[in-house]
Amino acid sequence: MAMLWSSILLVLFISFFLFVSFSLAEIRFTEIRSNDRYSVIPLDEFQFTHNGRLELSVSQVTISNQIPYYYLDKVGFFVCTRHTWALLLQQQLADGKVFCALSSPYVRVIFDLRSLKVKLSFNTVFPVRYADHYILAFSNCLDQVNVSMTVQSAMYNLEGNKDRRDYLSANQAILPSFYFLLSLFYFTLAGIWLYLLHKKPLSVSRTHFIMLADKEKKVLLIVIPFQVVVANIAQVFIDKTPLFSPYRVVCKQIVLLVDVFCYCAVLLPIVWSIEKLREVAQTDEKAAVKLKKLTLFRQYYIMVICYIYFPRIMVYTLETTITVYKYSWSRVLVGELATLTFYVYTGYEFKPKADNLYFPTDDEEEEGDLEQLKLRDEEKMGND
Repeated sequence: MAMLWSSILLVLFISFFLFVSFSLAEIRFTEIRSNDRYSVIPLDEFQFTHNGRLELSVSQVTISNQIPYYYLDKVGFFVCTRHTWALLLQQQLADGKVFCALSSPYVRVIFDLRSLKVKLSFNTVFPVRYADHYILAFSNCLDQVNVSMTVQSAMYNLEGNKDRRDYLSANQAILPSFYFLLSLFYFTLAGIWLYLLHKKPLSVSRTHFIMLADKEKKVLLIVIPFQVVVANIAQVFIDKTPLFSPYRVVCKQIVLLVDVFCYCAVLLPIVWSIEKLREVAQTDEKAAVKLKKLTLFRQYYIMVICYIYFPRIMVYTLETTITVYKYSWSRVLVGELATLTFYVYTGYEFKPKADNLYFPTDDEEEEGDLEQLKLRDEEKMGND
């Protein structure tokens, strides 16, 4: 049994390195179509160090009306920090008037369309000398002029003496080392688990076949795939949605509601089964044995729900309280450590051992429990 699982893990490990595609950079492509007056479109955000670079490439530029090129300084790209972005939005709505973002003192203009003149495309490299969290945005301040274009942006920091490009945001630079260390922990835990399976083969049981009744199994077969599919679709949609779009917030709220629904769909049938068994357990000794097992698994499921919600609450708290963006990786740290802790707890609870309360599944063991209940009843009657 242990050798079989070892072979499976080895095949999966080799397949990972054979078929995985390693990413060296994130280059964003954005299409702007018929952008109208006084609109500001955030395109990307990045945590720069003191030696950052922003590469911007724009092509297929079209303008709806023929206007003198010197008016095109009202259409262009700019960068600003997260803090000044909030000030910019306040300035645009001050006194009920809308101001041109490109003329704001809170932004640094990278390129405006006045420099195009005849060409319909341009490329530029913008150096960033002040470390901060920056937002790249496009603004059109011309009245009754629609602008369309295709934008390609790449942000990176230059590291080391050889100016190696680091396409990871400064607040995420620590994550590769952290994930590598975490993978070592998981491989170590997998090795320990295989060792336990090999050491105590007689205590290995298929607990997942007896954890729930047929009704609850059917619920899991429906709920879990539904939850996974919705979460993956939502994540793809969030990644493709522009920054600060209200659809991002709506999508995250939908995922949260789906999660709550799925957790209730899993937990409520267990609670109902426990209540029904409690009613029958007073007269049916076999029901009393099932009640004991189901109550034990209910405690574990409550632990599962606590694990699912606790990291989310902590991550949300860290997102709203941490203002220094170079420490924003801490929310990833909290979530991953919570996951690791939960896996260790699960392995400890379900590890193969003779007296593990989760594993009594055979008819002989159930008969043993029934005999113990009968002996207890006889003792109570004798005392009476």
